[in-house]
This record gives sequence, structure tokens and C-alpha cells, in this order.
Amino acid sequence: GIPDRAISHHPDASLFVAMDCGTHDLRSVGEARRQGADVLVIDHHEVSDHDVAPATVLINPKQPSSRSVFRDFSAAGLTLLFLSRLRQAAGNRFAVPPRLGSKYLTLAAIGTVADLMPLVDANRILTRSGLGCMNAEPYPPIRELSQRAGLAGKVLTAGHIGFNLAPRINAAGRMADASLALDLLMAERGADAGRLAGELNQLNLRRQQQEDHILNQVRARYSDENTRRRTLVMGDAGWSHGLVG
Repeated sequence: GIPDRAISHHPDASLFVAMDCGTHDLRSVGEARRQGADVLVIDHHEVSDHDVAPATVLINPKQPSSRSVFRDFSAAGLTLLFLSRLRQAAGNRFAVPPRLGSKYLTLAAIGTVADLMPLVDANRILTRSGLGCMNAEPYPPIRELSQRAGLAGKVLTAGHIGFNLAPRINAAGRMADASLALDLLMAERGADAGRLAGELNQLNLRRQQQEDHILNQVRARYSDENTRRRTLVMGDAGWSHGLVG
């Protein structure tokens, strides 16, 4: 959700943008509105019948008032569509650099697959288009990450996103700080992208090792339990919160 500090630490902000969260963040969104700021929420999570945050604009295809025929977008896909419509609303006054469109399609495809969205209808179109960009001329962060993942020279597929690229991007938040992944995706120089991709690759190796360690502990405990039980719940204070999920 939206951390309260994001609002309280920026009392002079006139606009807050919440992405992949915010639909039900009543307190933080309400406080931002009380400070006189507008709040744009781009979210795809389920919407209950009550307690919807008072955002100035709520973009969520799962809200009852949505006219969207397709409702299973990821937040990344919704952001791409929002930026496209925003540019149209601005009268196309802002030129799109040739590689920028490729970058946004790539990010939308990665977000759609990594967030386990169904690859049907509009999501299938977004993912296919993004993969086409990734294979034709990937921008530096994805090129460097693909190389670290052993995918150099291969035709990238949705499976490569789900099992090779996304785990390395997610490893930042699970093992260290998610800002490392953000820095990679925003890197404009190949050298910076290469360094950050290397760091994420090492974090992913650590993640795999620690997950194996946890799994071995689970197996050892299971062998000592009554195997006739239909359900076993295990926990350990030493298991990282970023991994047990």
C-alpha cells in the first residue's frame, strides 16, 4: 500500500501517483486530499463494494464503474495504456523517441508475465509486442540482464521472462533493496546497466541458495512429523520474510 510517510513527508506536493496499489488506501489517500493534493491511482487489485479510497482519478478495470471489457491487466499494462492516452489527450505535442516506445512495451510485457496475469486477449497482445521489441532491439538494462541470465543469442519468450528475468528483478526486494531493480530499469548507460545486472544476478544466486536451505529444513522437519496429517504449518524466525512467500 501507500506508506503514510510518502504523504506526511511531502506536504507541499500537488500530485501523488500510486501504482499497483492505492484502491483501498483510505487513510493515506484521504490525507493527501486533505493536504490539497490530487491523487492518481493506477491499480489492478480486486475492488470491494465499500471502502474505496477517495482518489482524484482511480484507474482500475475491476471497479464496478469501469467500462473496460478486459479486466485482467497488470499495473504495468495499465500504465502503458494510461501513458498512451495521456499523450493523445495532450494533442501528441510530445514526440516519442524511437526507442522509448520499445522500452515501455518491454516493461509492460515483463510486468504482465512477472505478475502472473493470464496471457489472453489484451495481455497477449501486450506481451507479444513487448517480446518483439526485446528480441529486435532490447534496451540496455534488459540486454545486460538477459546476458547475465544466460539468454544471450536466444529468442526471448514469456517463459524466459517468468523463469529467468523476473526472478532476478525480484531478487532485489527479496534479498536487499528493491531500488536496485529500479536503478537497473532506469539505467541509460550500458556500463551502469551491466554493473547493476551483475548485482541482481548475484542476489538471485543468494536467493536460490537460501531457498534451498529453507526447503531442506522443511523436509527435515517433515520427516519427524506425523505423516498422516493432511496439513502441516511450519515457521521459523530465521526464515527471511522476503523468501517464505
